[in-house]
Amino acid sequence: MKDYETLLASYWGAGWKLRSQQPQIVAALVQDQDVLALLPTGEGKSLCYQLAGLALGGGTLVLSPLIALMQDQVAGLQRRGIPVVHLHGQLSRWDRERALQPLLASGGFVYLSPEQLQGQGVRELFRAHPPRLLIVDEAHCISQWGHDFRPAYRRIPEFVAALPRRPVIGAFTATAPAAVASDIASLMGLTQPLTVRGIPLQPHIRLAVRHCWTPRGKTQTLLQELRPKTLIYAASRFETEALASQLGEQLATPVLCYHAGMSGPRRQQALEVFSATAQITMVATKAFGMGVDIGDIERVIHWQLPESLSAYVQEVGRAGRDRRLAASALLLQARGEIPPAERFARTLALRPDTVRDVLEQLEQKQSLPSLRQRFQLSDAALNQLLLPLQESGALASRGSHFQLQKALDKTLFKGVMDRIQELRKRRRQDLAQLKAYVRTRACRRSYLYRAFDLEPAKGACGQCDRCR
Repeated sequence: MKDYETLLASYWGAGWKLRSQQPQIVAALVQDQDVLALLPTGEGKSLCYQLAGLALGGGTLVLSPLIALMQDQVAGLQRRGIPVVHLHGQLSRWDRERALQPLLASGGFVYLSPEQLQGQGVRELFRAHPPRLLIVDEAHCISQWGHDFRPAYRRIPEFVAALPRRPVIGAFTATAPAAVASDIASLMGLTQPLTVRGIPLQPHIRLAVRHCWTPRGKTQTLLQELRPKTLIYAASRFETEALASQLGEQLATPVLCYHAGMSGPRRQQALEVFSATAQITMVATKAFGMGVDIGDIERVIHWQLPESLSAYVQEVGRAGRDRRLAASALLLQARGEIPPAERFARTLALRPDTVRDVLEQLEQKQSLPSLRQRFQLSDAALNQLLLPLQESGALASRGSHFQLQKALDKTLFKGVMDRIQELRKRRRQDLAQLKAYVRTRACRRSYLYRAFDLEPAKGACGQCDRCR
């Protein structure tokens, strides 16, 4: 095992120093202790596991849901002369085998998505060449309580259990509430992990909620809140395009649009233009999220109440990554608007007869697209129905196809309905927490600290509309 401080100087340069909670995280991983790191974006999570991987040797597998982020990190490691490969779907099995064996033997890094990890060929490769360190990035995606739940994350522990030796595991994500943090540690099977929590938001980001009485008043407030480089979050693709079109007619500077309905090349072009332009406005859905790292965003504006407090904190945290003073504004119309969090909760309100109909269909092999189309269900609604079946071993999956492995009886049906009710209850709690944040007359930053189980600083923060 190599000294990580020497490695830091060798690969990153003599001027690089670990800061804040980074030394604690690196030291734990190097000493074979699992880590759960809950740190806001910009706190150097990737440096922690890259340095620990080099110190441990034996190869590091990094699981990330973000192609762009993986490509950026791969390019960064290559520039430093560190062996690394991104195992994407276009590589043949022979090419993967040829790349993987010498790379893991030399203590290099392998990046791939949790979805790719489900392939039998990929799993066999890692059984033959097990990594010394396993890093799960954006680990909140394993939790159904998290705001970016992805079912493929639930199969990571199954992959770990099949390896001939267990790697050290590091689960990294931005700030997460207690229920999500507990889920991550439990579902990932972390063994007595070091848990490191960062502050929910950097202190140089100002917080404000603006109450608007009419649609026209809301638009006027939005125009007043704009800064040279502004990111605006809207709830849907339609609202994103409509607001971008409206602002494009009113502003002299460029206005861009970004949502999941756009093609990959169009989204990438929008990101590149937004990143490179000093005076510009981006209107986006939550698709403008994980893995986007643009340093000079001066203001983040929420056009509506987001889905959850966790999502709000993540999105506000995209401002001021260059450590300069930045601000956020949450715009609320007093009447006539249904918050996205409320709309989202309604999409999860599955009727018992719908649940039974889906379960009956699953007695035969079904694909996710066909179930979505047949029953007109959102991804979130379908996930919450399938997850309890997977957890109980009642559902077999192969790719995107699923089939019940147990008889559809009253016990199975009740288990699914109980879990759906549990999730609906949690979503109502999320909405209540958001509304309480909006209505609080105390310091908003202190409210966020308490919501994320941290002790707030004493006195006024001086950086929110309640304290200024």
